[in-house]
Amino acid sequence: MSLKETLDQLAFYAKGMRVLYVEDENQIRENTQLLLSKIFSDVQTATNGNQGLALYQSSSFDLVITDILMPEMNGVAMIRKIKELTPSQPFIVTSACEESNYLVDLINLGVAQFLIKPMKTDQIIKILNEVVQNIYNGRIRDGRKVKEFKD
Repeated sequence: MSLKETLDQLAFYAKGMRVLYVEDENQIRENTQLLLSKIFSDVQTATNGNQGLALYQSSSFDLVITDILMPEMNGVAMIRKIKELTPSQPFIVTSACEESNYLVDLINLGVAQFLIKPMKTDQIIKILNEVVQNIYNGRIRDGRKVKEFKD
């Protein structure tokens, strides 16, 4: 499947979905938010785990994408707290290679998708497509098809 076909498919499945993106590096956050905003209906951002957790507690999100190493509260601690609130919450974790010591903790928390920094657009789109399809299909299977997904 070409990148354009994957992006078109992703846009279809992502329709109506809300994303929380937590990243402390300004340039990465701004660039990735721009891409995510072209795909998802609503993208909220936070610069650390405390802000991310506060946003999560004040709203609902279909997907949370987070960095690991951040000030105030790291991504692993934030995921742990969110999983206490919503055990089934899907996550994508962004990570630099030197953060691999956190991977076992993240796998144990049920995080199955990782994006290695520096992130490439085609890599982001491929992982997002897989995760978003799983979210969409899970809702259909559970009988929770929401009106936003109807054509």
